[in-house]
Amino acid sequence: MQQQAHIDKAERLLGWARTWLDELRGHGRHARVKDAERVLFAALGAIASSHDALASAANLMGQRAWCEQLHQTQSRDPLLRYLWLARHIEAGDTLVKWAPERANPATEVVDAAKLRHITSRFFSPLSPHGASERLLMYAHGAATRQELMHKQSASALPDAARMEAAGVELVYGPEALALQDFDVFWGGRIERVRVPEVHLGVRTTNFRAADRALDAGIVFYRGMADELTRTRTTP
Repeated sequence: MQQQAHIDKAERLLGWARTWLDELRGHGRHARVKDAERVLFAALGAIASSHDALASAANLMGQRAWCEQLHQTQSRDPLLRYLWLARHIEAGDTLVKWAPERANPATEVVDAAKLRHITSRFFSPLSPHGASERLLMYAHGAATRQELMHKQSASALPDAARMEAAGVELVYGPEALALQDFDVFWGGRIERVRVPEVHLGVRTTNFRAADRALDAGIVFYRGMADELTRTRTTP
């Protein structure tokens, strides 16, 4: 029964990690980078603890080879190793960064009356900019496209008062929360850990987005929990 208790613990931890992943995506939609990093670290801790729980279950089952393979995969796979070591980043390092060039902002209307008032009062139909771009320029207090780009690179969030006056809310795609390379003291030395581009032998650039990397880690350990359960119940 102890073996199953450890597997149940791993599955519970992965459920928490999934909840934190959903919360991270919500923070990303509203450019709350510090909040996103906070829940990311919580999810990383849950994933690491699920790894330990599965290893304990395997040892209790006498599955030494399975346990060793799990440890080797974690230490050799670029994605799993990144998620494992990210909990130990050097002080001052930031794990996620706002990437405005990947933000893909979209506007959600909160108050249609306010939006009609602002558009009729401030937006000229003769403007060379599209409606969405004009709204962004108004929200950021920018007079030109170049000024808008500069202000977006300096701060993800537009002016809150202007957004409220326009009756809109700006939301962003998950790719805007980008993982970063980081330094970690490991094996007696400082090591630079790069954002992973390979997972289980498959090359991809998707893991630059924090939510996709975290999701892949959860999926991997969920699969390992299922595999260990099948091993335990097989006569």
